[in-house]
Amino acid sequence: MTTVANDTQREFAAVVRSFVVALGSDRPAEAKPFPFDLDRWRALSKLGGLLTLVPADAGGFFGSGGGAADLVVMAEELGSGLAGAPFVPLAVAVAAIVDSPNIGLRNQLLARIVDDSAIVGWHRRLPGERTSSTQLTARWSGDYVYLNGVIDGIDDLPEAIGVLVSVTTDDSGIGVAQLFVPTDVRGFSVMPQPALDLSRRFYRAQFQEVKLDRTHVLHPHGLPAMERQLGLALLLQSADTVGATRHVFEATMEYARDRYAFGRPLASFQVIKHRFADMMVFVETAAGMVLESASRHDHRDSALAAAVATKLYVAERAVELVQSCVQIYGGVGVTWEHETHHYLRRVTTNMALCGTPSDHRRWLGAEMENRYG
Repeated sequence: MTTVANDTQREFAAVVRSFVVALGSDRPAEAKPFPFDLDRWRALSKLGGLLTLVPADAGGFFGSGGGAADLVVMAEELGSGLAGAPFVPLAVAVAAIVDSPNIGLRNQLLARIVDDSAIVGWHRRLPGERTSSTQLTARWSGDYVYLNGVIDGIDDLPEAIGVLVSVTTDDSGIGVAQLFVPTDVRGFSVMPQPALDLSRRFYRAQFQEVKLDRTHVLHPHGLPAMERQLGLALLLQSADTVGATRHVFEATMEYARDRYAFGRPLASFQVIKHRFADMMVFVETAAGMVLESASRHDHRDSALAAAVATKLYVAERAVELVQSCVQIYGGVGVTWEHETHHYLRRVTTNMALCGTPSDHRRWLGAEMENRYG
């Protein structure tokens, strides 16, 4: 089982998979991940995954029936191929733009995304967080807001036309707004950051008296919208992790069938069989949880809680599974030339993005306490 739910999605998954394989065909064997390339992203975006979020009058095909499940299919295949595309944050940014009450800004950004494959950054946040960063301050004066500070860990900022950030709207910290910050505005700069995952690039956004007027406010009352965005981000991260984990699991099983030890295939030893059985149970369960979470997202049925629970289960156990596969490979599994360490880096990074398992446990505990007392 994968996160594919029907024949249409199965065909879509096959197209994305062949595309990702083709993108990586010109790389040397030891360079498994392919880093971000703007031309490749434009070609990849033409497959239409993001257009399921965009209304028909803006050039998309929202309402075609696929919903979040179509995005999940694409995220899984990109994770399986270690693609360096900024798919997850851009998908969340597109969802945020589509839901915006600022019609002028909404239409302007959607036109650039649909027609030019433009990239809009989105800052990942933790469940329960109200703003993008405690290191970013906003000072409102009349029709303008002045931003100062930094935000860490934003994907592929040099190629983005802007980034979505959330800030307080008053001194009390109760009101929160989500803003679109153009990357060419005066006072905005980016700095690359080191990352464990070699298939993706992360940057620090720096704000020095960045001045924006109110036409850049995407969501004036941002908390409900940002909760839905976070749920989608966690859902697609989990799908990415399922894809990466599934690839490692299948590749390791193939290796164990071909590799002989003491005159027998490695896969014939009972302890290895038991490990593979446990891995298969996890991969099947994780895929099922992601599909259920996608359905809840579409129906707005406890979507954030379902996404948090899915991320909590999938992220922790995926890291354990890939580490177990490294052990099955033996010495070759820890060499730089082998692909497995790249997948271990990917799933470990996914585990930390938008909050660690500890963060999610705390949030779920508080949520259950608030609901049921």
